Amino acid sequence: MKRRSVSVLIFNLILLTLCSCNTPDERSTVTPEPLTTVEIVTDEPMIPAAITTQSDNFEEIADTRQSDNFEEIADTTQSDNFEEIADTKPDEEVTTTQEPTTTAHVHEYTETITFAAGCTTDGELARICAGCGDTIKEIIPAVGKHNWDEGKVTLEPTTKAEGERTYTCTACNLVRLESLEKLVINVADYVDPYYLRTTNNPNNYVDFRITGNILTVSGKIIQDYLESVWVRCDGEGEPVNAVSGELFTVEISLEGVKDKANISVYTKVRGDKYYWSYIKDCVFIEYIGGEYRIVESKVLTHNIEMIAEYVNPIECVNLEISGQLRQLSNEIVGGETDEYKKLYLINKWIAENIYYDYDYFYNSNNKIYYSADDVYEQRRTVCEGYANLQKALVLAQGIPCIKVVTYSAGIDTVGYFDDSNYRETKGNHAHVEAYVNGRWIYMDATWDSNNKYENGEYIYKAPTIKYFDVTIEYFSYTHKILKKIY
Repeated sequence: MKRRSVSVLIFNLILLTLCSCNTPDERSTVTPEPLTTVEIVTDEPMIPAAITTQSDNFEEIADTRQSDNFEEIADTTQSDNFEEIADTKPDEEVTTTQEPTTTAHVHEYTETITFAAGCTTDGELARICAGCGDTIKEIIPAVGKHNWDEGKVTLEPTTKAEGERTYTCTACNLVRLESLEKLVINVADYVDPYYLRTTNNPNNYVDFRITGNILTVSGKIIQDYLESVWVRCDGEGEPVNAVSGELFTVEISLEGVKDKANISVYTKVRGDKYYWSYIKDCVFIEYIGGEYRIVESKVLTHNIEMIAEYVNPIECVNLEISGQLRQLSNEIVGGETDEYKKLYLINKWIAENIYYDYDYFYNSNNKIYYSADDVYEQRRTVCEGYANLQKALVLAQGIPCIKVVTYSAGIDTVGYFDDSNYRETKGNHAHVEAYVNGRWIYMDATWDSNNKYENGEYIYKAPTIKYFDVTIEYFSYTHKILKKIY
């Protein structure tokens, strides 16, 4: 009710003001209506300009008195009382904004192996939600044991050092090593005191066999125009007819041998009146303990230990070879595809076409040629040059080949190993070895060649191919292996 009374009061004040603003004449003619208190019952806020209880006289005055004074009055009506009235208006209706409904998040996990389980170590599996990044980790149990492969020899044992075998786990690639014992060489595995063969070549070899007191010498010798072979032992033996590459056989009684005797083999070619030594002063027979035996070389055990040292063939194929030597190598082997036969053809060509330089041998001040190309072009050299050329021609065919330094019982020695030289450690010779059919083949074209370069003259003589694919037993009678050069 207080709000309504105040509203009526304000209304009357406005009306009074309007009336007081008339001119003097107008004031005398207008008689204001007595103030009437109008009780307005309403819940709406009271706005003075909206009151409809005005008399007709008031409406007339309002229509005829639109002046600046009215604006002033309107301005002055904005008072503290009005603000008070505004402050006291009924509470406005409160509008509540409802939050939008949110759907619950559903995790969608993707599995990722953070690190795999090993044979003896656990792994980890991570499940990661693509939407929110939530992560769940799980342990992947270890397998529990290694699965080793069969292993491979990564370091071959020798008579002087242990070897090594490497095993790899097929699951985790872990590597473990196993030592291999040093090689124990049993010479008896290589030597038969009653039998000796010079080469492994089935078409060119000499066999020595003792049965009781009988020595049988047989074999095949490849030599141009060969017509006779003469085998002698302690003064015994007679020549027999022979043909190059065909089998011959000789038997000799050993009853006259009381201690030790040398076995010599000589050959004679058609048109020649002399026999030339083929095997001389290196193979001996001894009578000991009531029986005859073939004497083994004093350096055989050493050589067996040397050949037992592993050489990887894959590491023995790298060498820069000139175009002319590649062409020469292909011309020598022709259309041959068998690698063993290729080696034989190359060895034979060198023995036939390269000349041993005796001028240099007797006088080292003379010029000498060592490189493979120089030897090929000059056609003369010594053992080093023979080996260099042979190695190059073999490698040109893609066959693994190495050069080997030896001390050899050649023309500047007694011709075999005895107490005076078998301990020698300084090299005086070189030969080559090539890898074919799973084994190393020993070749010495220098010792197969009979050509001479002497006094500035090239002197040809047919070769005797007896050091191609030579056995280690026979080789050891004249060669002590010192060093292998890849």
